[in-house]
Amino acid sequence: MGETSIDCDLLIIGGGLAAAFAAIEAKKAGVESVLLVDKGRVGRSGCSVFAAGVMGVFFPGEDNMDAWLAEAVEGSEYLTDQEQLCDHLEQIYQRVLDMDRYGVDFRKPGGKFERAMGRGATPETKRRMIMFNGGLQMMHSMRKALEGAKVKFLEHIMVTGLLTAESAAAGAVGFDTRNCDFYTIRAKATILASGTCRFKGRQPGHRSNSGDLTAAAFRAGVQLMGYDCTQYNAFPVRYDIGPGMNMYVGLGGRFTNAKGERFLETYDPVMKDSTLLSRLAASMALEAQRGNTPVYMDMTHFTPENVAKLRAVLPLPMKMYEAAGIVKNDRFIQKLEWMVASPDTRGGVMVDRQFRTSLPGLFAAGDATPRCLTQLNCALPGAATSGAIAGRTAAAFARDSKIREPGKEQVETLRREALLPLTRKDGIEPDQVVLSLQEAIAPYNILILRRADRLGKALEEIEQIRDDLVPKLHAYDPHYLRMANEARNMVQTAEIVLRSALARKESRGILREDYPYTDNTNWMKWVLARESGGKVTVETADMPLNRYPLKPPAGRVLHTLWQAAIKTGNARLVDDVIQWVK
Repeated sequence: MGETSIDCDLLIIGGGLAAAFAAIEAKKAGVESVLLVDKGRVGRSGCSVFAAGVMGVFFPGEDNMDAWLAEAVEGSEYLTDQEQLCDHLEQIYQRVLDMDRYGVDFRKPGGKFERAMGRGATPETKRRMIMFNGGLQMMHSMRKALEGAKVKFLEHIMVTGLLTAESAAAGAVGFDTRNCDFYTIRAKATILASGTCRFKGRQPGHRSNSGDLTAAAFRAGVQLMGYDCTQYNAFPVRYDIGPGMNMYVGLGGRFTNAKGERFLETYDPVMKDSTLLSRLAASMALEAQRGNTPVYMDMTHFTPENVAKLRAVLPLPMKMYEAAGIVKNDRFIQKLEWMVASPDTRGGVMVDRQFRTSLPGLFAAGDATPRCLTQLNCALPGAATSGAIAGRTAAAFARDSKIREPGKEQVETLRREALLPLTRKDGIEPDQVVLSLQEAIAPYNILILRRADRLGKALEEIEQIRDDLVPKLHAYDPHYLRMANEARNMVQTAEIVLRSALARKESRGILREDYPYTDNTNWMKWVLARESGGKVTVETADMPLNRYPLKPPAGRVLHTLWQAAIKTGNARLVDDVIQWVK
């Protein structure tokens, strides 16, 4: 195992759309040495490359800003940072024009953008998606733009720790996932541009999302936020294809339960099948509680024209459906059984409006930031705008800064922690830790339908994994060393999630059986987490509602999904919900 030291002006960790925009904008701002470090290959790893070919974009002159703002704020149940959201809406169209110039294939024959209604849009806003030829083509174009801007790449490097010096960020350390060579990277400024954690669920393209950067930031004492919020994607049970639900719903796909009922008309009578992911997951969980599963996506009514459009935007899923006999003669002939994926953390490193973190010199963008802050500031649109802003802000910091020298003891400690599993002659394989972790937090009645006793039991299981299994993680080679470090990060993230979930004592974004009301009087708060004395400490902070144009209604009410569940005659509603209603 070798050791390498590198100096640069700006270090950007990540290889997706947020990292690409951050690097390009930093180069435009005059930063000479920009280094992009990725666990895989820039433009071929992470979530961005698996994008399904649609993204929601506000078009000035065509769309209503007030309507888009209101829809996003109400969709987030008022947890949105409305200032960040306004910045996003004002800038996303320009980012799309940038991508268009970089070669991303947005335009249909005739040179116009193709737009269609997508999931989460109401008839009032008619919030439409723009279509393109998928994440692979998009990130191929973005990589070419990075190469044209003379951004340097350091690939297949897993970052395991952040460096600090003089009370500021000083770079990062990590190892090569092919040969275990250890890297120390010193930088004037650092941007975290990946970081969500999906706990290695079945959804393809997301198994490398193990919360590495946010876990490293936590260990460095950086403030985290929003881990009380979790999101669940959904996809076909028997076809691990993943992307496409926006297109399916946009073209008229319908969710039905085991009885053939379009159950979302009860749980979300406005958006119905276009409901937001958080409501879709909760509704599916409530249907499971009623015994009405499995749930299906019904596209049997799609026309040949609809199927042709899906082939153009989602070629891989369509080939798999045709091979399986799901699609014949340009028609869907069967409904697809649908499932909820593993939890997706919506928390991240707490940032201000310029995407600065609590540690000077450290910035964050995309999935490394709390996606609860804006209903739209996630996935591709948020990656584009937040990456660009973070790139410009970090560039200004780097121009007025210097390389800071981290202590040798700090570097050696981080090196030892990262490589420790490789030094053990035997122990526990990472897969055993991951499976135990998933069994603790994946059941729908832990993080979708919540209750304090179940959350507490899951937390005890995570603490046991943390104390008994993680210290025994063993790696045979570089591949297992990566998985061991990922397992450690996921266990740490799971603890933060569960402690944050326990802290929010209301139903907002999620459903709590023991606190079934939405409390706008006492709980317009964000949940924060930080490392203190080697432990997770959780606290709350009041939202700056006085600065926001949209205010929530006063008081507390039974959450709308609990109200809908009562209307269904759900005999399995717990006593807490029933008693609160009485």
